[in-house]
Amino acid sequence: MEDLLKKAKIDKHELKRYILTHVATEISNLSESCYRPRFEKASQELLKLIGLTEADMKKFASIFYEPMGDKTEFYILKDTGTSTILFLIHYFLKENDKETYYYLNIFLTLKFYLSWYSRSFKTFCNPGLVDLTLQHLSPNHMYSQRKGIPGALVYLSKIMADKYIKILIDFDDPISISKYVYELMNRVKQSFKSFYNTYKTLFERGQRGFKAPDDSAEGDSEFKVGMKESGIDKVTFRVIESMLTYKQIDDNAFRNSIGIVHVDKLLVYPLVKGLGDLKYEKDIRHITSTILSKVVNTSDICGNNFIPYITKLLAVKRSNDSTLQKDVMPLLNSIIEGVTPHMYNSLPQQTKYQILKFFSFYIAYCIRNIICGKK
Repeated sequence: MEDLLKKAKIDKHELKRYILTHVATEISNLSESCYRPRFEKASQELLKLIGLTEADMKKFASIFYEPMGDKTEFYILKDTGTSTILFLIHYFLKENDKETYYYLNIFLTLKFYLSWYSRSFKTFCNPGLVDLTLQHLSPNHMYSQRKGIPGALVYLSKIMADKYIKILIDFDDPISISKYVYELMNRVKQSFKSFYNTYKTLFERGQRGFKAPDDSAEGDSEFKVGMKESGIDKVTFRVIESMLTYKQIDDNAFRNSIGIVHVDKLLVYPLVKGLGDLKYEKDIRHITSTILSKVVNTSDICGNNFIPYITKLLAVKRSNDSTLQKDVMPLLNSIIEGVTPHMYNSLPQQTKYQILKFFSFYIAYCIRNIICGKK
């Protein structure tokens, strides 16, 4: 390590500015679901800023870790990116700069997080499903306790930085250094793996679709449970999961709603497609509650009274309580704003009401199909 320190050409202030800016930006960006941290380019930039090369780092690692042998499991210790950050950790500790020391620990934590993220999300990551996964994690999970992934990684890096500070400033024992690296890597892996397992479970559930109860006395019993507040919450969760998270379009609900309202499919299909966004979760909760809380018997949803029941709800325009029109209108307007507002704004008032009516029936049919099964 001393040979590297002598060979390096470091502008401490420029180097520190780069490290703090890069880490702060990455942690901020991690608040976006499915964000993939950038490391390779940053690692190359660090080498330029300290005037060293990959060859220098590889030579240092091969000599320093030689007493541990040449086992394949030690590859991470000899990785150029890891060696570069460890070198900088030692350098800034020698300079008594603990602020940058803590930032470099976050830098290394982000590297290990990226490794597990890349292995798991090889082709695609669903942002909505990531958000749903975070909601499903145990309260004891580090991502839950620290209000998300960025907070968890910062917290973990701080714990490790405090625990290993003496070993990292001395930097004279390869076994102790390896303990630090592997403990950090494994703790990142542990949290990420349990998160990803939950993500996979929710994804597979979405791929299988949603099994609704039969149209039998058993199904009737299930629906009666749904009349209670806890039951409505259960149905609402399944509606949100299907419609917003997995962005599923219910073809049965679409066809039935078109059959009732007789509106142009080309007008309403983009709106149904635009519904698949978790930002509409609050709207769907209100609409589902409005529809289910006023049900008198099973026939209102699962039987012949369904169409008259929803038509009656739509007819209520003035009320101190929630009405179906009041709940659906802001949701519909928000989706229209994201599609082609000029086209919809120029439509006749009668057509606009038909679209509102279609949209209300579409959501109602989605709820019905989850509770009663598709008819």
